[in-house]
Amino acid sequence: YGKGPGVDRSGDVLRHANGAGTAPFGGVLALAGDDPASKSSTVTSGCEYAFADLEIPLLDPADVGEVLEYGVKGIALSRFSGLWVGLKCVAETMDATMSLTVDPAAFATVAPDIALPPGGLHIRLKDAALPIEERVRHHKLPAALEFARANNLNPVIWNAPHPRFGIAVRGKAWSTLKQALADAGITPDLARMMGLVIWKPGLVWPLDALAARDFARGLDTILVVED
Repeated sequence: YGKGPGVDRSGDVLRHANGAGTAPFGGVLALAGDDPASKSSTVTSGCEYAFADLEIPLLDPADVGEVLEYGVKGIALSRFSGLWVGLKCVAETMDATMSLTVDPAAFATVAPDIALPPGGLHIRLKDAALPIEERVRHHKLPAALEFARANNLNPVIWNAPHPRFGIAVRGKAWSTLKQALADAGITPDLARMMGLVIWKPGLVWPLDALAARDFARGLDTILVVED
């Protein structure tokens, strides 16, 4: 775990550790504490650019329930892909409480069937810089995307038979958007009639370009809501 300055300070360690990889029965979840309003920090912070630069997949939970869900699935993603996995943490999800009904089936994951490079995706005894780079970019990150697709980490959560207006939203901004829609009197049934669809990526980096195109296809307008 590290807050914004700690993520910055640990970049070299994170890069090397992510390149070396994880074990099939190990897995690493790196929790990054963000302070975008500089409430208790000397600078504003957001971990997205840091994790993208480090080539570490990043999950962005919307609430306490998703912190638990993405935590469990993030470990599974790390074990499958051989990469570290980041989890974005903000005050709205960390300094909050919820009453949850936990369904173990909702936390189960499946491992997609993909072609593996020689020696697989995981940490090995002897490795070198160029093979590490090749494996991360050409095998491990694509494996992370395949895992996200197989486990529906980037769902369309409101759909419509004749979609024409789309909203893409992630993380805590989804909770804000839900409240805004409720304040405007837009229910899921009304949204379907209006042709409103909502896409909520949970794996925000690497972004699934195929899922984004599927969501956008045929829409007249797309609104992107960020935190």
